[in-house]
Amino acid sequence: MDFIPIVAGGTPSISTDGRYVGYSAYTPDADGETHGNVYLYDRTEDMTVRLSQSPEGERGDGVSSGASVSVDGRYVTFESQASNLIAATRAPAAFSGGIA
Repeated sequence: MDFIPIVAGGTPSISTDGRYVGYSAYTPDADGETHGNVYLYDRTEDMTVRLSQSPEGERGDGVSSGASVSVDGRYVTFESQASNLIAATRAPAAFSGGIA
């Protein structure tokens, strides 16, 4: 899937070796609305993955931002107002994901 960022938001986060770059951007969806999403770009594979999506591949239903890539690029954490990224919980939850 190709996603075209309209406006980048915040400061990108880069793994120690420079391979992975996590960032947030406002991107359009199919109905033309613009939403804040988090992406991970793999510079070696020239591949971008949207991380702020549900397990079924649907975009988050709220704004996501603040990507922070782990030292080795294996994990990415971010903040989100979306309610559909993980299963419902009683306590605050964290999400991390990656392409490695």
